Amino acid sequence: NRGNQSAPTGVSGSITGDRNDPSSLDPLSSCGAEALIDLSAYTGKQSEALLSRLGDIHIYIHISTGAIYQPAFKLPWPEETPDGPWSLWGQYAADKLAAEERVRTRDPGLSTYILRLPYVLGPANYADREEFIFNRLLDDESILIPGDGEAVQQFLSIGQVADTAHRCLLQAAIGVNPYNV
Repeated sequence: NRGNQSAPTGVSGSITGDRNDPSSLDPLSSCGAEALIDLSAYTGKQSEALLSRLGDIHIYIHISTGAIYQPAFKLPWPEETPDGPWSLWGQYAADKLAAEERVRTRDPGLSTYILRLPYVLGPANYADREEFIFNRLLDDESILIPGDGEAVQQFLSIGQVADTAHRCLLQAAIGVNPYNV
């Protein structure tokens, strides 16, 4: 997690580090984990700092974003959509693309997943991205979809993201496996 919550029930220990202080991640190299789900790599340097300490951890799941793509106005995007980054998302998109590019260089004999998420909803959601849709539904108003109506953006629950990560852990496909979730 981002260090602002205690470890969930059933977790036997935790390691605290700072993504921007690579030496604070040194304990990861001897933690003995079989898998890691990386929720907070925002730059290529942060991905490098983490991956250089993981060694041959078998399964690595990198949480990314659709903001890494070039502009494409028909949704949903296929995984083959060219990388951007999309200038609409500014430095965030450029940094997330750099993080993902570093992840793609991981040993191809290991299992690496890149999960590109749209908007995620759940408890403690820090941005009311979905509020406008719920308000329009409550007010019995139309929900406007740009273009020809085929550009459908998805919202995911945090539970769906967790289920997807769990499925990746169970599958453990070798190589780099990017998915739009």
